[in-house]
Amino acid sequence: MANIIKGFSNPALVIMFFLGISCGFPLALTASSLKTWLSSMQISIKEIAAFAFIAIPYSCKFLWSPFVDGVKIPLLNKLLGQRRSWLITSQILLVFAVFLLGQSNPEENLLYCASIATLVAFLSATQDIVVDAYRIERLPKETQALGVAMYVYGYRLGLFGSGAGLLILAAKFSWPFSYSIGAIILVVGIITTLLCQEPEHKHRQRLVGKSYLEQFVNIVINPFKEFITVNQWYYIIIFVILFKLGDALAGNLTFTFLVKTGFTLEEIALYVKTYGLIATLCGLFIGGVIVQKYRIFNSLLFAGIIQMLSNLMFVYQSHVGHDTSMLMLTIICENIAGAIGDVVFIAYLSSMCNLQFAATQYALFSSIATIGRNIISGSSGIIVDHYSWATFFIISTVAALPGILMIFKVRTIKRKQ
Repeated sequence: MANIIKGFSNPALVIMFFLGISCGFPLALTASSLKTWLSSMQISIKEIAAFAFIAIPYSCKFLWSPFVDGVKIPLLNKLLGQRRSWLITSQILLVFAVFLLGQSNPEENLLYCASIATLVAFLSATQDIVVDAYRIERLPKETQALGVAMYVYGYRLGLFGSGAGLLILAAKFSWPFSYSIGAIILVVGIITTLLCQEPEHKHRQRLVGKSYLEQFVNIVINPFKEFITVNQWYYIIIFVILFKLGDALAGNLTFTFLVKTGFTLEEIALYVKTYGLIATLCGLFIGGVIVQKYRIFNSLLFAGIIQMLSNLMFVYQSHVGHDTSMLMLTIICENIAGAIGDVVFIAYLSSMCNLQFAATQYALFSSIATIGRNIISGSSGIIVDHYSWATFFIISTVAALPGILMIFKVRTIKRKQ
């Protein structure tokens, strides 16, 4: 434990914490907070629901990640380096985009608001690409797990701030004011980038003197070509889709379940948002310790099993109904298990990336995980309509089994750097 605490005093890990805040904060600005803002206006439910498409850049970021990996920004690249120049560019543009979103007046020009929100999502996804690559390249293998934990700590806190924090500011002042404060908070990312150290890039291929075609092939084609040279690479893809499927299936309708069960918005805010955040932070720390102390296979197996079992808490919750004590226990168990799973899963994805193509390959993995889970979990409403909540959560528990079984398939797949 002393080594863990000492590790968290590492300046490189502290950098990951603040970069996590910078990455997590924009997410709610184009999701829950924005939809809450739109709901306070004379805007139809159909139009509000269509804002879900704004999240598409997060699922498709692998499409432009090769250019983030290989293209150098003039002047800034010499001054800051490859990763930091892309970080500072995306962060500065993100600050201005968030400010513009707050001033967009959706009731008068909804299309303009949607366009700016999409720009915010695109810039935020770009920042995610760079930060993931920075973490993989900057931290040595022995501190990757703690780096992941610190990053997700910051990410969750940033998400909480842009969700609950902006709602409080909007209620007391106004939505444009709250988004302006949000833009100011994002300056934290810019300051962090200026203070952090550029990775050495010792694994990157030098493209000086190469033709444009050779550069294009190295930037766009080679990251994917290199990955499929890995023995049984398709098992990795299947595992990435399945590992958190049960968790995603249950989480897709958790809030709907709680509302239908009779919990008030105040109770949901207290038990799910507040207690859930505390439980998540505890789970992230536990996950960091587990990954550092045990092999990745054992860590994945443990995380997969407790994620699966945590879904059974909702089965009992559906049986007892409106019981806040049971809700607190359910949320604590679910959030601790989910957070442990997040840390272990991110650590695994990072270990599967070739350092030469870190940004592109990690973006590919995270996009596949998101797209796969969204498509499959989108059918969750059909299950509830035809059966019961208890049956739905039992099915979500069973849905976690294929991911656990796939761990035994991918355990022998190693990546050579």
